[in-house]
Amino acid sequence: MSRSLKLVFLILVLLISIILMGCAAPPEESAEWYFQRAYELAEHGLYNAAIEVYAKVIELKPKMAAAYVNRAAAYIYKGQPDLAIADCTKAIELDPSLTMAYFNRANAYSVIGEYESAIADYTLAVVLDSSLTMAYLKRANAYSAIGKHKIAIADYTKTIELDPGLTMAYLSRANAYSIIGEHSEAIADYTKAIELDPGLIMAYLNRANAYNVIGKYGSAIADCTKVIELDPNLAQAYFHRGTAYKEQGNKDAALADFRKFITLIDDSAWIEKAGNEIQELSQ
Repeated sequence: MSRSLKLVFLILVLLISIILMGCAAPPEESAEWYFQRAYELAEHGLYNAAIEVYAKVIELKPKMAAAYVNRAAAYIYKGQPDLAIADCTKAIELDPSLTMAYFNRANAYSVIGEYESAIADYTLAVVLDSSLTMAYLKRANAYSAIGKHKIAIADYTKTIELDPGLTMAYLSRANAYSIIGEHSEAIADYTKAIELDPGLIMAYLNRANAYNVIGKYGSAIADCTKVIELDPNLAQAYFHRGTAYKEQGNKDAALADFRKFITLIDDSAWIEKAGNEIQELSQ
């Protein structure tokens, strides 16, 4: 499961548990008592066990919507989105105002590629809670997945307004800007992402590609070299750097990078592309 999805799960169980812990300690073996046990299991990554205990909660209190929502989050973590969707749908039937039911169902829809359904649920989630940062971020991802990059950019921008320190919002918005050809904006966002996380390899790599597109080959070479320092086996860094060296007229360096690229990749289309570059440079 992705880092952001795990964060969402932890936020969910924490929010609901805070509500419960604000009350007196629940009687032993009551639904609320089992709910706390399930939360503790999930907090330690014991999702199978947590699911079993949430089932006990539901047995004792079938109308406890929060149990369905939390079990859904555990199902998502375990890679069972269909079960998560069913649990969230049940939670919504019990309590249509439960923001996290829509949010978790949207997450499950995203996992199975049903992005339109995910967008609809993320939208309901932000209607209920306009400060739910991750809903904007993940709705943006869903919009990007269906090619609606300008709408995605608006959601990434809202995410950044709510949490200016969220690195992935800048990285994702930069990717969207690159796709629609707004490379200067993309470079600015990649730069911000790197400021927030200097070890973020994909920000350097994608910024290098953007630099190549706008003809800033020296900057592209510097970024690719940084990527190679961080991960010497990342093939695309050699291809992008080889492209920059070629445009600068440095044939020997370009040839070396394209040849190294071929040793690191097994995609026939990319191997052919690099082979064509080598052939051209060797003439």
